[in-house]
Amino acid sequence: MTRLKTLVGIAIPAVLLSCFVGTAAAADSVWWGNYTGDKISFARLDGSGGGDLATPGTAPDGPEGVAIDAAAGRIYWLDYILDRIAFANLDGSGGGAQVSTAGATISGGWGLAIHPAAGKIYWGNSGKPTVGFANLDGSGGANLNTSGTTVDTHTEGVAVDPVGGRVYFATNSKISFANIDGSGGAGNLDTTGAAVSQPQGVAVDRTGGRVYWANSGTDSISFANLDGTGAGGNLNTAGATLLDPTGVAVDPEGGTVYWGNTTGKISFAKLDGSGGGDLNIAGASAGEASFPVLLKAPRGTGAPVVGGGGRIGSTLSCSPGAWAPDLTESFLYRAVQDLATQWTLNGSDIAGATGSTHVATETGDYRCRVTASNAAGSTSQTSAAHAVAQAAFGARTLVTLRLAARRIPARGPIPVRVVNRNDFAITGGLAGHTVTRVVARRFRVRLKRKALRVPANAKRAVKLALPRRLRPLLERDGSLSLRLAARVRDPARNTRTVSRRVSLKLRG
Repeated sequence: MTRLKTLVGIAIPAVLLSCFVGTAAAADSVWWGNYTGDKISFARLDGSGGGDLATPGTAPDGPEGVAIDAAAGRIYWLDYILDRIAFANLDGSGGGAQVSTAGATISGGWGLAIHPAAGKIYWGNSGKPTVGFANLDGSGGANLNTSGTTVDTHTEGVAVDPVGGRVYFATNSKISFANIDGSGGAGNLDTTGAAVSQPQGVAVDRTGGRVYWANSGTDSISFANLDGTGAGGNLNTAGATLLDPTGVAVDPEGGTVYWGNTTGKISFAKLDGSGGGDLNIAGASAGEASFPVLLKAPRGTGAPVVGGGGRIGSTLSCSPGAWAPDLTESFLYRAVQDLATQWTLNGSDIAGATGSTHVATETGDYRCRVTASNAAGSTSQTSAAHAVAQAAFGARTLVTLRLAARRIPARGPIPVRVVNRNDFAITGGLAGHTVTRVVARRFRVRLKRKALRVPANAKRAVKLALPRRLRPLLERDGSLSLRLAARVRDPARNTRTVSRRVSLKLRG
């Protein structure tokens, strides 16, 4: 098919267009290429209009197909006139460049599809019976193996279905497919009951189990079962414009299919057959709009989870949460480009706490809020509460005493090792008294108390002074029996006493 550049539809003044150049959508939106306007345009799905994307460095020339890598923040387009694939940043900051298609056929490129996870981009050729692909890393590409089916004189529109392992493409009178791994296995979809007349663009709805396409020959949107059982038909598009429709994109969750028209309109219809309408694209170029695609903000599928201890001083961790992937087969892109984390305590943000981990310094309910964003906007998910309490002793005190050395000089000191097996620091004091039978009870000698602090899961040596009255006794008997006692306190200010009887010997 030969594409002629003709301005169709209502012209939008250049002054008005210039107001939107470089504007990013920043909302759920539909994007398309304007063949006669040489623009990449968008309109917001909420009906508030749209604009054109700035593409400095690589100006579009007859774009016939766009595809989005939401995670990279890029949009790619296929220039029919120059037989090239170029890209720019979705945020309107430019960054135009080209993709190497060396090794692949590109002739009157028509329709573009991307497989970001595999790092590949695919296209149809209106001038050759081939489907080409290229690597996004710039290493060139090849033609898809379509052995198993007879491709007509051209291919006009492709769709990549990673889950099904297929690439679908439209030819002159049928909807065909081939294995995405290049092993051939090509065939034709059973389209019984549906119109297939110069189809231009194909999209897969795995949720509904259907394949959709636009018929430029009969101005209709048709469908057939994905499982190859036929049962096809034409979608009710009452209320929507249908004039040489080119390209389809499906929003399974929104229950809507979108398409472009040579009149410069972007139209839609409900998948339930209840009709449709035209999208408000005021502010965007509208010159033979073709091959629309959808860009949406990330969709959360699983809240983040806080891990870590439940005591003050614990290091808490926040998982990124789960997010829905692109539906590349439907031309719906929503992959996460950036993730941001914010910690909260009792419902209020903690200033500066934006890392994946956070040390709890107060008691209360900690949560982490993860915000995923891309060029369409942002979505947040918040974890369940993670309670942090004052550290406190459990059923067991987990503090023990023992001599650091059993033999001491006659003048002392008495070395005692305090072992703390709690996950929090303890404070308190260590003392003791004699228990030897040689000393009468009324002469029991007490050891002077000494303060102590032992960090979590650590041990510290404390030296108790040996009272003068005990030095002669130690020298005479060569030994002493003592009762050591430590009164320890947890961060919650609970106190416990631990004790131990020990025997000392005089160092020779």
